[in-house]
Amino acid sequence: MIDLLKILSDKNIVHHDIKPANLLINAHGEILLMDFDLSDRWNDLAPSLILPIGTPRYFHPMKLTKKGENYKSFQQAHNIDIWSIGITCCFILYNGKVPWKSKTRKELFSEIINYPTNPTLCK
Repeated sequence: MIDLLKILSDKNIVHHDIKPANLLINAHGEILLMDFDLSDRWNDLAPSLILPIGTPRYFHPMKLTKKGENYKSFQQAHNIDIWSIGITCCFILYNGKVPWKSKTRKELFSEIINYPTNPTLCK
């Protein structure tokens, strides 16, 4: 999965919707990333807006706290995908669970925004 991030980074692409359902494993055991409908290519002259697009359970907190602002750099935008891969790994390693326990979208967004102060992970 780290190779996927490197390829995206080398091409200045932010996927915006990395999650288990968008990963496939081919016959050679390679992980393939699917569904580039929400992705965009970084352009320093026209930075992308931070928008809450993608699958909410895999949102980076910034998508909720800074929506409508411009990303300040490609690395800041790329961090969205790094976060989503972390949550995806959690999902895979912990039997289909993400760190969030919420039942409503409002609770989910609150958990994501306040995550750094929440010491539990995938329990």
